[in-house]
Amino acid sequence: MVFSSPTEYATNLTEAIGRYIAKWSELFGMTLDARLRSPYLFPATRPSPANLAQLAMSAVDFLRANNFQIMEPVIRRLSDGNGYGPLEKVTAYGMMTWSHPSQFQPLVYNAWVP
Repeated sequence: MVFSSPTEYATNLTEAIGRYIAKWSELFGMTLDARLRSPYLFPATRPSPANLAQLAMSAVDFLRANNFQIMEPVIRRLSDGNGYGPLEKVTAYGMMTWSHPSQFQPLVYNAWVP
């Protein structure tokens, strides 16, 4: 991806993070606001088989299938940098565990400074 300015990049990244948070909420059945009030990382109930099936791929394949490629460098740092492994080998479920929406909240709710 090539962007004409830092502002364009920031706008596209913020939009992708918003979609990622919505996808996470859809798959795990919990809104970000509810998660931030909960003492647990995930809901007590298991995601449905249909939702788990959407995660049956590598993390990098999930990012690309859902048009989250712009987030790949950030999520790669969370995964590779913390020793979980490369996105090509980490499962999408594992990636979404370590790349929880609350980690992106400051990027979405704070103003960008180009």
